[in-house]
Amino acid sequence: MTREKAREYAEIMMAYANGADVDIYNGGEWVSIIDPDFLFEQNEYRIKPEPKKRLMTREEAIYLSTTTLGMVILFLNDKFPKMRPAQFVEWNSSQVANMDYARWAIINKSGEPVDGWNTFEVEVEE
Repeated sequence: MTREKAREYAEIMMAYANGADVDIYNGGEWVSIIDPDFLFEQNEYRIKPEPKKRLMTREEAIYLSTTTLGMVILFLNDKFPKMRPAQFVEWNSSQVANMDYARWAIINKSGEPVDGWNTFEVEVEE
């Protein structure tokens, strides 16, 4: 094994040890692997790339907001969160394209976000 290959393999293994996800190449596509054996001479591995995101379309935002129970939408221009998902129906395309100023969360009974505030984004398939 060359030192260059050892550095490459060590980088992947250290990333995995530090919590990164690892993919294995199965001959046609990269597939996530939970407990890699790290048989580097037999398989090709990589650190799973971070997913790419894009802002939701108007239709996606409307669907999400009207089908998600307990959703609260926070408009950063306002002082308080507003529970008005139907308001998206009134938004035009340019407003939805700039939705990075709005956040949403699922709120529990005590009014706290369950998993924090989210942006109106979706992951892009590679």
